[in-house]
Amino acid sequence: MNCSGNEFNPSNNSNGSCIVCPATCVSCTSNTSCLSCAANAYFSNGTCIACPNNQINPSANTNTSCSCPANMYLNNTICYNNITSCSTGYYVVNNSCVPDCRNISGCITCGSPGVCQACDSIYTLANNGGCILCNISYCLTCNQSMTCNLCANYHQGVNC
Repeated sequence: MNCSGNEFNPSNNSNGSCIVCPATCVSCTSNTSCLSCAANAYFSNGTCIACPNNQINPSANTNTSCSCPANMYLNNTICYNNITSCSTGYYVVNNSCVPDCRNISGCITCGSPGVCQACDSIYTLANNGGCILCNISYCLTCNQSMTCNLCANYHQGVNC
């Protein structure tokens, strides 16, 4: 008896019935011996092993691992859609939406859109969530009242 591509005849005779191959196999010779794998599996020692979660294997019969489909990224064995845009006030960094403080000079940590949590050392954090440049010569860090907290080298005082 001739079987279809995803079936096999266990007795290999004309009286035998066809049995469907395992779900991970496209074609097989038995329940434990695959000839080719489905796109969601990879070939290993004559069997097809299912890819985890929604991963695929674009070359199921030659690759021994799985990956994410195009336009997706892998994070802890799970494939996620690539993020291409975010809501207003956020922007994409490493496939995540993060608060946008790029227009705040000196901001190094953004808490929420347009609100800085930490400023570079030559800036001081303002009450409004902005960063104010410390314009005191030889001053390394200023406070909100624009007096120097730390002077460079041998300089001293609130104005260095």
